[in-house]
Amino acid sequence: MDDINRSEIIDTVFKDATEGIIVSDMEGRIRMANSSAARMLGHTDVELHQLKIEDIVPSNVRGHHHKHRENYNKELNARPMGVGIDLLLKEKMGLNFR
Repeated sequence: MDDINRSEIIDTVFKDATEGIIVSDMEGRIRMANSSAARMLGHTDVELHQLKIEDIVPSNVRGHHHKHRENYNKELNARPMGVGIDLLLKEKMGLNFR
């Protein structure tokens, strides 16, 4: 498999995944989100790319979420997020969901 084909396959898997996938940078700005994530959160793709991760977490954790993000970024390797806690998101209309 050549690099171009591999890149196209990865792009297709990301775009067509039925699970919402959001990729943010070190400062929490949303850089990539698939259409499933946009649909789950009630945002358009354009709207999501104008948000930070802290904009889509519930208000009761928003103020300190950046600390969780900073700690997660200290060890840049693949590992699960939110082990032992419920991960909640806030959709556009303000409702929280898992």
